[in-house]
Amino acid sequence: MLERLLEQKTAVNLYSVEHDRIDTLSPSDWELMKNLTQVLKFFYEATLDLSFDNACISIVIPLIALLNRKLQFRDENESEVMRSMKTKLHESMNRRFAYVQGHAALITSTLLDPRFKKTHI
Repeated sequence: MLERLLEQKTAVNLYSVEHDRIDTLSPSDWELMKNLTQVLKFFYEATLDLSFDNACISIVIPLIALLNRKLQFRDENESEVMRSMKTKLHESMNRRFAYVQGHAALITSTLLDPRFKKTHI
């Protein structure tokens, strides 16, 4: 939804100007929305990867590791709101997926998958 809103930024701003009763979004709001979509895009892509009919259980550990790396990356121009959001997402992922690192079936499937052998464990 945020990506679509960003695509329609001009139309939304024009509509809000034409109808004075509607507040417009500030440039900082648009920038925050753009940054949010960049971070959440990784979660969307991971969800799609796991949702395919032919998805393999061996990609669970690599996907979680990838998401954690993306959340730990800090840009020097990043706002405090973005840092806070990334920190909270990282903490939530660690809490929700703590069992994955020690789950024997997931570890075995990742080790046996030629794409990830000796890479993510």
